[in-house]
Amino acid sequence: MDAELRMVEQAAITKGRNADAHVWVYRNLVKALPWLGSVREKLVDPAYSGFFLKFDASRKGNYSVPACDTSWSKIHKTPLCSVFYHDQEQTPEVNGTVNGGKCTGKGGCDCGGVPCGEVSAPPDAAAADGAGAGAGGAGAVLCN
Repeated sequence: MDAELRMVEQAAITKGRNADAHVWVYRNLVKALPWLGSVREKLVDPAYSGFFLKFDASRKGNYSVPACDTSWSKIHKTPLCSVFYHDQEQTPEVNGTVNGGKCTGKGGCDCGGVPCGEVSAPPDAAAADGAGAGAGGAGAVLCN
């Protein structure tokens, strides 16, 4: 699943219909959304692991949100877990609502080997990215 490609395609179509329009695609600055390909690349790259908050290992799984993607487990019968703190509110999931992010199809929600949850970044993560894009890869794609 790569919603980022779809958003860029939609922006290009919009720009194609109105050449005078300023069209851009926004990506979140604080939360890393793994259904965006450029963000997922950072989540799986060990060089960027310091950009994201991790679950407190001393709590031994006693967290307020699950470390594993329960939606993935329902389809694939194996848990898909992450050391990064993430919530699954209003994120793509198999049994979600249409507005909350309902995935359909045989594969369910596939965020490229990481849970489909909003991964949180520490407040200073934005400064750590030389491009100023932050842990979530925030920024805009402009179609001028």
